[in-house]
Amino acid sequence: MDTYFTVKIDSAQGHQYFHVGAPTQAEAEKALAEKVAPLPDAKFTWQKITDQPVPGLVNGDVVPAPEGWL
Repeated sequence: MDTYFTVKIDSAQGHQYFHVGAPTQAEAEKALAEKVAPLPDAKFTWQKITDQPVPGLVNGDVVPAPEGWL
């Protein structure tokens, strides 16, 4: 999938990074909410990626991303 989102989640537990396969941020947010437990104090930083494909990532996938992507 050529278009996806990378999200950094900041919370009291530290930082988490995920790649989310979705054509829009709204769809990415929905997929993330379905697959990652909510954190009450979380702050989200989203970035749309169109030029660095993740092999095998499909629409609706949520996979851990390497630290430092954002």
